[in-house]
Amino acid sequence: MTAGAAPIDRDLDPPAWWDAVYSDRPIATPLVAGGTSYTCVNPSPSSVVDVLELLDLRPGHRVLEVGTGSGWVTALLCRLAGESGRVTSVEDDAGVAEAARRNLVAAGVRPHLVTGDCAGGCPERGPYDRLLAPSAAPGPWSAQAAPGAVIVGGSGRAVRLVVAGAEDEPHRP
Repeated sequence: MTAGAAPIDRDLDPPAWWDAVYSDRPIATPLVAGGTSYTCVNPSPSSVVDVLELLDLRPGHRVLEVGTGSGWVTALLCRLAGESGRVTSVEDDAGVAEAARRNLVAAGVRPHLVTGDCAGGCPERGPYDRLLAPSAAPGPWSAQAAPGAVIVGGSGRAVRLVVAGAEDEPHRP
């Protein structure tokens, strides 16, 4: 378990659970309900807002998310991209990917989920208009970006990169 973390069971302690959900702190989530192995951490809500504002995601954009985690941010990306958009999320941990898939189905959103090497992204679904990555170094993701695409990444402090060929409209084949 993460240092300083304490498990909260929504059914056993609803007030503590809701306090955690509505706090502005990161929340470690277990891979399995009732488990003690925490495999991903949902960032604080204010961090997510900051990243989404930097991403400047619009309906119709094609999005690559590197690291699906619990699926919380993935669901937000789907809502922002709208029905005309396309969200692809890559998760390298099969157990985390399956838990995210269940969460996303329950949330009523259907991104394209890939279980595989996060570092490689998902070039066959590109080019992307927006990329959300855990690192500020674009690596192979920049090759999957459309001209004018926005890449937001970084841990602790977000960085926004705009791919050369600046046009604000999404890429269309």
